[in-house]
Amino acid sequence: MSSQSHMWFRRICALAGVFILGGMLAFPKDKTITKDRIELTNEYGKFVLQNLALTQDRDSVSFSGTITNSTDRNWGVVYLTLQFLDKSGAPIPPEPGVDNTIRIFRLQRGATEPISRTIPWMIIFRAFRSPTGRIADFSVACGGYVFTLARPRESEELAFEDKLIRIAFAVVESQIQFSLQNITDSPIEIGWDQSAFIDFSGESHKVIHSGIKWIDREKPQAPTTVPPTARISDIIYPADYAEWSGSDWLHKPVLPRAELSYKGQTFSVFMPLKINGEVKNYLFTIKVADVLI
Repeated sequence: MSSQSHMWFRRICALAGVFILGGMLAFPKDKTITKDRIELTNEYGKFVLQNLALTQDRDSVSFSGTITNSTDRNWGVVYLTLQFLDKSGAPIPPEPGVDNTIRIFRLQRGATEPISRTIPWMIIFRAFRSPTGRIADFSVACGGYVFTLARPRESEELAFEDKLIRIAFAVVESQIQFSLQNITDSPIEIGWDQSAFIDFSGESHKVIHSGIKWIDREKPQAPTTVPPTARISDIIYPADYAEWSGSDWLHKPVLPRAELSYKGQTFSVFMPLKINGEVKNYLFTIKVADVLI
């Protein structure tokens, strides 16, 4: 090897060393913060979080554990918001667009459910830029909704049954999920083009369901047939809540984050079902019975 080639080789090795050392400095070894128990007390009782672990690596922050509902309510959705702290105890704000919320749906009284969330690497970069370095601790805040069925008949459960159908709903931010069982000996058809979502203000919206492309949201939809004694699971979403931005589809949430102003308000699903050649109109009204923020 010539002296000039040897010089270039040493320079390349030196640069490689800088990149490697820089990577080691930028991305410390994985670190896990654990907490055996956190109690989040509210006017209805408390939520108990146990076996909590927050693991930091070079790409993300992962959070896991369990939540037990020790309140006197069945919660339609519970929001757990993670707050990251540096060594001085100061909050580390997330980067714009980073969602550090965990959502637990249909958390029943006395039930224990697993919780997990992975936060993208962007929030870690903010942690590295903080004066004291990486995430040293975390705290958890909670909020949530209690839903009840107000119509066709009042019920603490989002479920209804008559001599024709058995139906249950689950309300999440992005959609309304439901399970419908035909308990007759005849097929039942769901008329999607006549179905509607009625929002908090009373405005009616055309809906789409599972399998419909966003670009086809305004087109006619074929009915769904539920055979005798069979059960289907599907979703309902307001067609005009989806909007093309020019590069991606933007989706307005069906259910906003927990706000006290929604307590006592209602929204509905109108669903006409064709049975034995006759259409029976069902209006399922869901009430926000309580709000925790």
